[in-house]
Amino acid sequence: MEALRTHLQRIRIRFAISAAIYVVFLVMAVSYGLSPQSQGPDRLAVTLCTLLGALLALPRRTMPAAMPRATTEEQHDEIALIRAELRRYETQAMFTRIAYLALGALAALAVPALFT
Repeated sequence: MEALRTHLQRIRIRFAISAAIYVVFLVMAVSYGLSPQSQGPDRLAVTLCTLLGALLALPRRTMPAAMPRATTEEQHDEIALIRAELRRYETQAMFTRIAYLALGALAALAVPALFT
């Protein structure tokens, strides 16, 4: 049971790390878009690597390889709640990836066009 709680905590941490990396990406994309002299292939590579890092930090699968066995009704209910939360995190990760890519394209393409 404790392993399942630890797994859930790791999933939450991965979401937080991904969000932090994505904020760094957005700051870099906007700052590079606002100053034309800082644009270059190396800047683009660094910006894309941070976007890739944010995408890869999100979990692809949230269910653990082996679910613990419940011996009591209380444990069974707790495992069911954690399973539902893990399924919700998996769906949330998918939509988060889509949002990251859409906002990333907006930051990379629209911000420089607005200020030039």
